[in-house]
Amino acid sequence: MQTRLTRPIFCLSKALAAGTLSLLLSLPSESQDLHPISFHLDFGPGVVTPGHIQVLPDMIYSKERGYGFEPGASLKSAGQDDGLHLRSSIVSEQPFQFSVALPEGNYQVVVTLGDPSSESKTTIKAEIRRLVVEKAHLSIGKFETRLFNVNIRTPQILGGGEVKLKDREKESEARAWDERLTLEFGDDRPCIAAIEIRKVENLPIVYLCGDSTVCDQPGEA
Repeated sequence: MQTRLTRPIFCLSKALAAGTLSLLLSLPSESQDLHPISFHLDFGPGVVTPGHIQVLPDMIYSKERGYGFEPGASLKSAGQDDGLHLRSSIVSEQPFQFSVALPEGNYQVVVTLGDPSSESKTTIKAEIRRLVVEKAHLSIGKFETRLFNVNIRTPQILGGGEVKLKDREKESEARAWDERLTLEFGDDRPCIAAIEIRKVENLPIVYLCGDSTVCDQPGEA
């Protein structure tokens, strides 16, 4: 198995008013304090790795479960028995989204990409259009891990008050403000084998003040 770590980090905060973002582009420090793993997810059929939660294609997100695929996904399992165990993943011919319920904060995400039985090509965007992995093209049976950080924010402000959201932000841009981490898997043949999520403290934050040109937007702005 080939492993390659890439570390683009995109951190967004609602500490200022609506239309304000924070953006962090750096590598995580070895001294950063990592909380215990919040989620360790194993995608596809077969024997589940100890300590992992198995995720199957029909697991649609629900508040009770706290994780799952967003409605509308067209998914299938991919697996291959190598004589010792079934190596598996979940693949699609079109983009799909996967969400995990998490409180506001910064999170380190490690994804394992690859398909044991076919080529895969995956681009990942976090929340709304935050590009974190671009065109990971893997040959048959090859797997790679990619690491990135994502900020989750809600309208509520610590100490009282909240960010006043526009109707657009409550509807088409709701993923940027809800209490869950949403990852969008796209490209020619997106594929996911595993996801690990940890909460990260003490990340430096750079605040950018501006108008709609620095907002999360679902279109091609």
